[in-house]
Amino acid sequence: MSVQVQTIAHRTSLDSLIFPVDALLTALCEYAVTCQQDASIGADPSWPVLLFLQLGVSHAAVVRVLERILDAQAAPLAGRQRRTVVEWINTALEAWLRESERRGLGAGRTETILSAWVVELTERAEQVMEEIFATTAAPAARMEARTVLEASKQRRVAVNRVVAESRQGGLRFR
Repeated sequence: MSVQVQTIAHRTSLDSLIFPVDALLTALCEYAVTCQQDASIGADPSWPVLLFLQLGVSHAAVVRVLERILDAQAAPLAGRQRRTVVEWINTALEAWLRESERRGLGAGRTETILSAWVVELTERAEQVMEEIFATTAAPAARMEARTVLEASKQRRVAVNRVVAESRQGGLRFR
């Protein structure tokens, strides 16, 4: 599946009319959940997100699509499956943070700087995971939810730090 998407993306140069990132990423995320394309078969559970980042789709665009998926709560990405969406958000934000650190970006590069909407998204993602954790009884599922919740908290702290530093005039990573 990912090879076919890569081929189409390269042939179309990510033209939004032929390669609508919103629709395609959403469809691949739904496919990944519906067809259990995850660690149970040896796949990286975040492969749809990683694929679009590898294709050169901006971190901001990927995160916005994931935000819409999280907010929509539409089948098959509703209920406890929102944990998977939060995992994808965490993956995209981690990649964004790494890229920002690697490039040493300053405040003038607004597309790449994490902004207030991302801070708000990390808070909502954390809240979703707290709700899922609180309503999960099965020990294995509860442990998975706790792991994603802790990762969400770490992303929120990192994003808050980067946003605060960018407001002070630049991104300086320690």
